[in-house]
Amino acid sequence: VLILDRAGGYPGVLALDRVSAAGVPVTFVTPIREPGWGMEGMTREDMLGRMVGRDIAYLPETDLVRMAPDGTAEVQHRWAPLPERVGPFALIVAAAGVTPRRGLADALHARGIDAVVIGDARRAGDVYDATLAANEVARSI
Repeated sequence: VLILDRAGGYPGVLALDRVSAAGVPVTFVTPIREPGWGMEGMTREDMLGRMVGRDIAYLPETDLVRMAPDGTAEVQHRWAPLPERVGPFALIVAAAGVTPRRGLADALHARGIDAVVIGDARRAGDVYDATLAANEVARSI
């Protein structure tokens, strides 16, 4: 599973926690320096701390460039001269911010690649809606 978190908030970290707790390998891609930077400090430290030892590949300061039909992802670190290919992934989970943005999911669906959009990227709401959506996605995986 690839989790793309461009917002740095609770939905992306919650999805990471739930999916990795199920024993599923996760690659966490975020253009932000630290996962969950927008979360309250103690909650962030507690959530990330309990994930130590799980099968998680963190790719901070990295963004998704494109998905290939074979399920691999092209990602680019902010300081790297060229993108690199990671994956393949059976599922993409995107937490993309506070304004509904379906462009990435729509483009992936058009190529026949499954994508799940959670939180405000799916529709503007509140933290309860985002948390509920992240839990639903994680349970379905």
